[in-house]
Amino acid sequence: MVYAKKLSLHWRPALAAALLLLLAPASPWAQTDPPDPPEEKYEPPPDAPRSDPGVDEDPLPAVDLSVLGQPLIEGTQEQDIAVADVPFPDSFASLGPSQTPNPTTCDGYTGAVTPIQVSATYPHYFSYGAPTTPQTTLLVGVSADAACHMDLVDKMGNLDPFKCRIGTYKAIFADLKARGLNKIRLWVALSGHANENPSHLPATTAREPANQPFLFVNEPLPGAKSSSYYRFDMINRAYFESLRNVVREAKRNDLFVEVTFFAPFEGERSPWVASNNQAGAPNPTSGLIEQVGFTDARWFVISDPPNAANARMQGFQKKIVDWTLDWLWCYDKVWWEIANEPEQANIDPNRVIAWQQQMIAYTKASEARYLKTNATPSKPLQARHPIAVQLYHQDAAKLWRTATSLPCRTTPATDYKGCRPDVINGHYTQVLTNPAAPFPATSGNNRLEVGAIRLIREFSDPMKVFGLNEDNITPLGGEKGTRTFKTDIPPTTPDARQFGLPDPVRAEAWEFLLHGGGSFDHFGYSYTETNAQKVRDQLGRIRAYLAGIKIHEMIASTAGSTGAGWADVGPYPTNTSWDAGTLSRKHWAAMESRNFRTATSGRQFLLYVHRSTPRCKANEDDFKRQDSGLLRCTGVNLAFDAYDGRRRPTARYQEVDLTLHLGTQPGNFDFFWLDPTNPSAAPLDQGQIDWKPSPEFCRGSGPCKITSPRYPYDALLRIVQR
Repeated sequence: MVYAKKLSLHWRPALAAALLLLLAPASPWAQTDPPDPPEEKYEPPPDAPRSDPGVDEDPLPAVDLSVLGQPLIEGTQEQDIAVADVPFPDSFASLGPSQTPNPTTCDGYTGAVTPIQVSATYPHYFSYGAPTTPQTTLLVGVSADAACHMDLVDKMGNLDPFKCRIGTYKAIFADLKARGLNKIRLWVALSGHANENPSHLPATTAREPANQPFLFVNEPLPGAKSSSYYRFDMINRAYFESLRNVVREAKRNDLFVEVTFFAPFEGERSPWVASNNQAGAPNPTSGLIEQVGFTDARWFVISDPPNAANARMQGFQKKIVDWTLDWLWCYDKVWWEIANEPEQANIDPNRVIAWQQQMIAYTKASEARYLKTNATPSKPLQARHPIAVQLYHQDAAKLWRTATSLPCRTTPATDYKGCRPDVINGHYTQVLTNPAAPFPATSGNNRLEVGAIRLIREFSDPMKVFGLNEDNITPLGGEKGTRTFKTDIPPTTPDARQFGLPDPVRAEAWEFLLHGGGSFDHFGYSYTETNAQKVRDQLGRIRAYLAGIKIHEMIASTAGSTGAGWADVGPYPTNTSWDAGTLSRKHWAAMESRNFRTATSGRQFLLYVHRSTPRCKANEDDFKRQDSGLLRCTGVNLAFDAYDGRRRPTARYQEVDLTLHLGTQPGNFDFFWLDPTNPSAAPLDQGQIDWKPSPEFCRGSGPCKITSPRYPYDALLRIVQR
């Protein structure tokens, strides 16, 4: 979940050994499924199309273009983040990220900069391109650890060969581009150090000075026992040069970058905390260097700390924002995220909301130094960069999606309450922690309760981009690694559980994106392990396919008691849903043409189904139902959960007699059952539908039904009107 766990727990000896086991040739996880039984081959009618229309040979979308020139919001100096799309000839070739200006440095840069924006026509998605011709853009990527600009080392102080770091990011970015991916994520200010302290260094020694944004001073900190410290008032220019170089290289490879200002609870022995004796700054009155730090790490994300020492630290947070903007404002493929996982189970969520609102207000005010407005027409930044937040609480989800007429300004203090993000990010498929007393309150209970899938299903906002920018990790084993369980291998043996397989990642991506998600970013460590390569291949194919069929022109289907409204796939599963015959839950997501119910032409539909369960802490658990009726799960379900794929290599799943409802107007349709691992490949099955609405009728009978081929884990259906 958090970087302290990703960069320390994940690389503690037990999990490091598990990773080496995964990479070893003799690993039991490398076994392949038994061959599928022979099946009767489907032969389409002579007049049936032989491939999925819209993706023949060229999976790229027709150009969808936009213009700027939105009016300033009344009463502010802020430019509207959204741009309106306009029609343009299909033959027009839009610009990619690598084809627009890529400055060497933002210092003194005077060229016009139009950053990635939120589309006004399709505001669940980003829009990018030249000022008069931006194109709606779906983002799908893999971020190694959000630290490509750092030089990460393992516990023994050796450079880590598995991660994206200073010595590896160029090759990694080229690989991402080659596989069709277009997004990464970077963190600026980790709360603590990225790796565990090498055993030969004293515990009081500040570590990894190159991986912190503050200047490192190799001398004793006055009033503390530390032999070195960070000057929180002074910038580490080498760190930001590295960050900028990574952003420039990402742009060369057509990658968009989500830049996260803060990771408040990531890392070891945080220099932000006073008790660790690792931070100093001049006394405002005397000018003498003195120790600084939060008296409790949780004050980092609370808007109104009660004393001067904690309040002073917020000034250093603002320096992080200012420095980051100074070094990156001129790059057009960047947007900002306030913080990674700022909400914790022992912090009052409403105080965290208020802190993020304040930081949104400050980010806008800081970027205004470069922003062109009616009052500053010569400034180079043509529009501000989008701003994202990440949440786990219902309170936050409800507030962020609620429209408000309040302004967004830093003063007076009440005005920041009008600040809203442009992008809302979630992590993991579901999140549920134990309740805790919320700091700084003295009573009451609090828990984290909203994962990314629940977020987009229950709190979706048609005016914002929703992103999933962290999930379980490939190719790790253990509770943080992705896992697939082969359900048809009795008796249950260790090799029935395969860690690192792409199945759960693919399921998350399809389900999130077909609920209307505009950005998906998988957490993947290794760029050489076979399963990690498969993940990148499959995610790249998903992005290309969805862009090719103009997914932004469709809307997510509303779930009902029978399914998606246009397809009776069944209700979306709950925490008590269970299919005893397959030992799984059938999850699904669907999209449909706008106004398909009354449309006479242009109708299209997508349905994705996968068979999964939640994860349990015990790796040997198979999640079967016990005699008591409860699902067997030793210990508590993982608080930060991902799908546990249920693959059936010998007796496949099947959607039998799937009933369709394709609108109130008649029409002729083609349907395609596609391989979710490579949807642009030849269909697994296909046919035609002669739809009659009253009574509902097709293919010689009513109601209108089709049946899928048998599948081992997941299935994808596309229906297109001729």
